Amino acid sequence: MKYRSLGAIFALLPGLMTASNLAAAPDLLREARFADELVDNIVTGDPEWLKNGDSRFLSIFAEVDNDRPQGGVILLHGMGAHPDWATVIHPLRSALPKHGWATLSVQMPVAHRSDGFEGYFDLFEDATTRITAAVEFLESRGIRNIALIGHSMGALMGSFFVAESPEHRIKALITIGLNGRETHSERNALRLIEKINIPMLDIYGSEDLPGVQSTHRARATAARKAGNKDYRQLKILGADHFFNYHEEQLLIRTRSWLHKTIPGKVVRK
Repeated sequence: MKYRSLGAIFALLPGLMTASNLAAAPDLLREARFADELVDNIVTGDPEWLKNGDSRFLSIFAEVDNDRPQGGVILLHGMGAHPDWATVIHPLRSALPKHGWATLSVQMPVAHRSDGFEGYFDLFEDATTRITAAVEFLESRGIRNIALIGHSMGALMGSFFVAESPEHRIKALITIGLNGRETHSERNALRLIEKINIPMLDIYGSEDLPGVQSTHRARATAARKAGNKDYRQLKILGADHFFNYHEEQLLIRTRSWLHKTIPGKVVRK
């Protein structure tokens, strides 16, 4: 094992060692293995280690790559993935800077394999602290116009953050492949949408997962209950849950909505 691997793991271990319930704690060793594989192979952007209590987690920051800065985007990957995941996350995080949006892609908490899907619902508070750290990082760079983009489980965690954090400082939310089925009493997408009052773009594919496709009307109804006049829903024809072969269309729709909804600029201190 390389020295970098050990360093990454030891950096994460304090949070693991102080966790009283491993079933409710992220798999930090697995996250460290992701980080070790990624750090030396990042082409667009640079690694940034953000603090989460006594531990730290990897994020990838890419500066604006044109002369018309608009703001910053925090990207949240799906279940069991990492901040440079090949589908949805990498295409957006590497391309949006060319259109004026700095990107910060965050390592979201990963559940232990033995905990399965249900294990992720114990990690939402951890996800909230990570997103808060990401917001603070962008603000430290003088970026105040911040949007949140989440895919799959990241979309649900992002919705939870916006719905349950009164002072979240997020200007707009984009969810991609958000599952609206009843999964958890407090981590249910429909209940969360009913609490969201910032501009929201709800993107899904016509070939998406059943829990995403079958609940698109219910998600729109939840937004109406919230009185959110800035909620929009977009179906991309032919796209599956990972938007394979539809990356360009996903990028075009995402950046055009951001430019229309929260145009701004990066303000340097």
